[in-house]
Amino acid sequence: MGVLAITVGELAESIGGKIISHLEKSKELVENYMLGALTVDSGLDYFSRKKNKAAIIRQERLDMQLAALETSTTCLVLSGGDNTPAYRVRQKADSRGIPIITTAAPVSDIVTRIDKLLEKTLKSR
Repeated sequence: MGVLAITVGELAESIGGKIISHLEKSKELVENYMLGALTVDSGLDYFSRKKNKAAIIRQERLDMQLAALETSTTCLVLSGGDNTPAYRVRQKADSRGIPIITTAAPVSDIVTRIDKLLEKTLKSR
């Protein structure tokens, strides 16, 4: 069996999110998921561990968002608000061509929804 992956667009839809940049990359595959709120490690060291990932980070954690954008990130998911990302985050994501998804859902709900989507995807194989 190959890698179990979903697209950026499927991810956004499953978490009730909105892709606010680089919509043309909605068909790119997300193979890994990393939560930025659960680490005390350096953000750069932490996010360097996985490639082709969705980095799921609370809206107010600019440090973790910027660290994730320095690594192999397929998309950045900002949780806890539908606010516009900070200028520096948006600028860095745009320069690297990384889509940003915003959602009002908390991180715990996002994880639950991703689990359900992956389970459904696995069953349909």
